[in-house]
Amino acid sequence: MTPKTKIDNLLRHIGVSERDGFTFDEEKTVLEMERHHAAYSNVIIKILSIIGGVLATAALIGFLFLAGLYESESSILVTGLIFVISSIFASRFIDHVFLDTTVITFYITGILLTCFGMESLQSTLSTTLLLIACLSIVGVFASRGFMMAFTSVIAFNTTLVVLVMEYAQAISVLPTMIMGVILFLITNMESKFITQNKTLNRLFLPLQAGYFISFLCSISWLIFSNELGATMFVRNQFALSLCIDISILLIITKIIRDVNLNSNKHIVLVYISTIAILACVFFAPYISGAFFLLLLAYYYGYKAEVVISFVALLLFVIKFYYDLQLTLLVKSGLLFAPGILMIGLWFYLTKQMKNNEEI
Repeated sequence: MTPKTKIDNLLRHIGVSERDGFTFDEEKTVLEMERHHAAYSNVIIKILSIIGGVLATAALIGFLFLAGLYESESSILVTGLIFVISSIFASRFIDHVFLDTTVITFYITGILLTCFGMESLQSTLSTTLLLIACLSIVGVFASRGFMMAFTSVIAFNTTLVVLVMEYAQAISVLPTMIMGVILFLITNMESKFITQNKTLNRLFLPLQAGYFISFLCSISWLIFSNELGATMFVRNQFALSLCIDISILLIITKIIRDVNLNSNKHIVLVYISTIAILACVFFAPYISGAFFLLLLAYYYGYKAEVVISFVALLLFVIKFYYDLQLTLLVKSGLLFAPGILMIGLWFYLTKQMKNNEEI
């Protein structure tokens, strides 16, 4: 079904309920719907374009250094700032996948050159991170393209993570918790974002997608930090697990409300099953984090994020299984019990939704 067909059906339904008092600008509505659809369409092409942009960034930086740029510290910084500012400005006038990738390549290159330049000038890490954070904020609000704002969100969150890991290791999971809370709030407030004004409407998709990817990368770091010998940067996972579990229970509450589940016995059963599943992976917050992303994306209808979350959850469960220092029988039990509970919960909720549709 095309975006125009979807919006026509929706507007027809609203028109019937509102009758003569309902008016709208059909042309602008369809154009906005198509723009919204394009931001999440061609996901594979966008992913490949991002990978291509990263590789092109590496090649461009290599060329600049071979050309002798490294001989002048100030030249590195100035070149980086020029790349960043010009990329943000150019993104306001570009709406094409290939050109968008080129702009992102120069933007990422500029960010990296700025970091190299600040380091060459012996600036403190906090000063460098503050500069990158300011450039990222400008990239979010000054650009009009999805990819530029999306990349800027990730760049800003990266500076936050590095800052906390460098100066406050005792609360190293705080950025991950903040990203999760912001992602939950942004996704939950979609209707307010897209109806408030044009700026918030334009920023909603890149903000939502940017915090989704940032949170996913953050919980992935919980796994690979052990492999890389950087466990000193990951502390207080108890607080992170607790925060994620509370968020999951809030989403479950929304689901229960939407399917009109009125039986107290069934409500208690759903909560007990959910808590039992979360208890099995309480000391593996990356699993509950992927489960949180999956529930959030499924509940609000983000199909691409559902697929990404499901793949991440599958990979995290496999990694959790092989990392357990337990016997094979105990491992199997820990995976079998939550699996049965999740399957039963899925069948139950599906049945309730079908009954609700029939009513």
